[in-house]
Amino acid sequence: MATVSKELESLSFKRGIIYEIGVSAPFRRMGIGTALMLAAIDWLTSKGAEVIELNTDDDNPTGAPAFYARLGFKRAYRGLLLLEEL
Repeated sequence: MATVSKELESLSFKRGIIYEIGVSAPFRRMGIGTALMLAAIDWLTSKGAEVIELNTDDDNPTGAPAFYARLGFKRAYRGLLLLEEL
């Protein structure tokens, strides 16, 4: 899923966001993920996005960080998610 930020007027740049992408294991390494990402990038660019944001886990077992790097994405920051079980 991809979207363009609704707060574009309040940002100094127009931000596109790719929320989630996935390809089932049997269909990986067939160019499907790349095709999906390029289509999302093209769509976001056509809507005026100047920056595209996505999140991934450093420890992602599918190699997603390297995949995104091959598409030109660069690490912008690291986050930490904390949970408390109730």
